[in-house]
Amino acid sequence: MTESVETQAPAMERAIRKAGSEAKLAEMIGCSQVAVNKAKRRGRPSAEMAVAIDRALAGDPAKHDLRPDLFEAPSLQPKAGD
Repeated sequence: MTESVETQAPAMERAIRKAGSEAKLAEMIGCSQVAVNKAKRRGRPSAEMAVAIDRALAGDPAKHDLRPDLFEAPSLQPKAGD
């Protein structure tokens, strides 16, 4: 479990940097700065927060970067018929 938290923490920190601050990210996703800080300290946001961050920051970081334990990365393989 430690390995997945270590890979999620940089994505959460990247989201905060991209937004400008914890407070700005919180405003963008409709939660409190305290909730963003708690997610950063834990090393991962809730599933709902991961989706909100993905939407607010246009997929950078994506929800699967924030919570790879819950969201699968999109496949790079072409779909059948493509």
